[in-house]
Amino acid sequence: MESLPFGRRNFGFGGPPLVRGDRLYAAVMTSPLVERECWVICLDAATGAVKWCTSVASAPPRSPRQAPTSVVSLAEEDGTVVLLTNFGAIAALDSATGAFEWLATYDRTPSIRLAASPPVISGSVVHVLPQDSEEPLSFDRWTGQKIALARKTPQIPWSEIVHLLGQVEGWVVFSGAKNVAFRPSDGEAILLADSD
Repeated sequence: MESLPFGRRNFGFGGPPLVRGDRLYAAVMTSPLVERECWVICLDAATGAVKWCTSVASAPPRSPRQAPTSVVSLAEEDGTVVLLTNFGAIAALDSATGAFEWLATYDRTPSIRLAASPPVISGSVVHVLPQDSEEPLSFDRWTGQKIALARKTPQIPWSEIVHLLGQVEGWVVFSGAKNVAFRPSDGEAILLADSD
């Protein structure tokens, strides 16, 4: 571990790991009270040997009185690892080498969600529900360009939406105080039946 860039620093895992085939991907973060720096590390799933380690983003320290620490979430599909820092940055890396495919930032608001949802890769679009954004965001999978989402009624109380659950047949599904299916292609939204 000492040979890695974070080896002698106050660090921990930034969120749940992701296993794909013979590889394990994990986010590593330094202490948010002193600094916030995030790496993605790729390990051999069987032996733990390091395949690659990439520094992704950093942010100013946060005060102990601020909202809970962000949790880094990962997704992988067809050779791309997408990482959502939940502190204003999202990145796509080549899953074999760790090289950047793109890095994008988004406007932050004070953290409004305690839960973190992994990115959803859907065809040529990456959907995310950041902890520090008022509403979901979408990015072009290949370039990282932010995609403006169409909006129709009914108005969705995004601040009450907690989880991005996944995608099915062009709809992106969310849960929280209300359960919502949202179709990014035209902005259509359906309020789903509430669950117990």
